[in-house]
Amino acid sequence: MTASPVQTSHTRPRTIAYIVGSARSGSTLLGMLLGNHPECFAMGEMDSLGSYLSRAKSPNALCTCGRMLDECPFWKAVLVRAQELLKETGIAQDLAMLRERPLNRQYGTGLFDTNIHGFHPSWIHTAMHRAALLAATSLPHCASRLTLRRFGGRYRKAAENSLFWYGIISQVSERPVVLDCGKGVLRMLALGACAPGPLKVIHLIRDGRGQAASMKRATRQDVATSARRWVRGNRRIMRMYGRMDASNVCRVSYEALCRDPRATLEVLYAFLGCRAFHEGEWQRALTLEKTSSHMLGGNPMRFRNDERTIAPDERWRDELSEDELRRFQNVKGAREMLELCR
Repeated sequence: MTASPVQTSHTRPRTIAYIVGSARSGSTLLGMLLGNHPECFAMGEMDSLGSYLSRAKSPNALCTCGRMLDECPFWKAVLVRAQELLKETGIAQDLAMLRERPLNRQYGTGLFDTNIHGFHPSWIHTAMHRAALLAATSLPHCASRLTLRRFGGRYRKAAENSLFWYGIISQVSERPVVLDCGKGVLRMLALGACAPGPLKVIHLIRDGRGQAASMKRATRQDVATSARRWVRGNRRIMRMYGRMDASNVCRVSYEALCRDPRATLEVLYAFLGCRAFHEGEWQRALTLEKTSSHMLGGNPMRFRNDERTIAPDERWRDELSEDELRRFQNVKGAREMLELCR
């Protein structure tokens, strides 16, 4: 590229929001609910964009609306607008050509490279990039960008590509707030360092016993191991966003969202700068209209169209034995972290 389309100011959303949290924390549910607001577009996981668009004809790359990306009117419009913008800015990139190139693991190519991930064949290279991200978060904004440009090029490139797509998504959806449900702390750090304005971070935390039961079903992972990873992961997230302006961070729990979704969403709408709902709008706001959503990636529940109401997943109460619950709570820090999930 000879210039970055990210610098085109008219493509910037008013607000870029990011959900950070552990796996299986409920980000798909929260994203769908926030996306019901007429000012907020929940695009799912930006990390998946390159992979999805590069294999848009694959049945494994479905939009939440149920269509393959080549057939989804929204994502087709996003690609058309992206091509137009590239021509307007004089940047010679052919999106059709880029999509035909083979993927490198999970990464796309060119502007489709949006995956901010810890993988690299060289652990030294990965450690260097992560160190650059950590340094960038503790520096003034201009110094952050210079640090990433010099030492964190892999993450910077993916973050700037992501910003380009956020802008296109905001334009096509005609919504000023774009929500990325990616959850990863590395993406949060890179976007925070590269975004032209403040990144709005939503820390979604879920009772770790629910996550432990989910991991036990999926991978047979030991409950104590799940507990340690849950505590360590959420502590790391809080430590990282602790360097940010507190006005740009909001922590919510999955349990509070399911118990009183209206109260939780009112707080988040205000946090994102979205207008308050009128009384008559709340019924629609609290209904999961999946076929009108266009999220990428996330929990398979986004395809279960019969599930339209909000219901907490508390299978852990039946699936975890008393001994497993005891071992979970005996993990250092688990009891304190559980208090945040009330």
